[in-house]
Amino acid sequence: MQALTVYCGSYSGNHRCYVEAAQRLGTCLAERKITLVYGGAQVGLMGALADSVLGAGGDVVGIIPKPLNQANLVHQGLTRLEVVDSIQQRKSRMLELGDGLMALPGGFGTLEELFEALGLVSIEVASKALCRSQCQPATTTHCCRSWIKPQIKSFCRRPIAICCFKLQHLKICSL
Repeated sequence: MQALTVYCGSYSGNHRCYVEAAQRLGTCLAERKITLVYGGAQVGLMGALADSVLGAGGDVVGIIPKPLNQANLVHQGLTRLEVVDSIQQRKSRMLELGDGLMALPGGFGTLEELFEALGLVSIEVASKALCRSQCQPATTTHCCRSWIKPQIKSFCRRPIAICCFKLQHLKICSL
């Protein structure tokens, strides 16, 4: 895997473990020379994730739509920033650039992006490794995992790999 697309919140959430998980993931990606592809913000979990990748010497590609390309929101220190016209173009570009997909905690936008990507993978429009995080307390992916895994097993026509991120390691495992 050369690049991982990560969907996550522009808010840090109510639990410090969310930020810690984003930071651990960022360090893990940088150590493995895996480029982060994400939404381009400097705030919340997005900012914590990007800062940790960059701080560990990794590469980060941010994709941000023009309406959100504001100095107080967009990360200024990225390896590469792509400004696109719309949220829909951002989602398409993020899906295109990543070899795998992962969601960290976030709100409805994070869930919407994740489920759209899962939908495209399930109908074989996109071929990506699906990733999940393992941090406590319950995260976006934990809240959805009990529903997503059976759906993938039941409705996908081909095996899908899942990248499991736990503490300081990233591995590929199967469903």
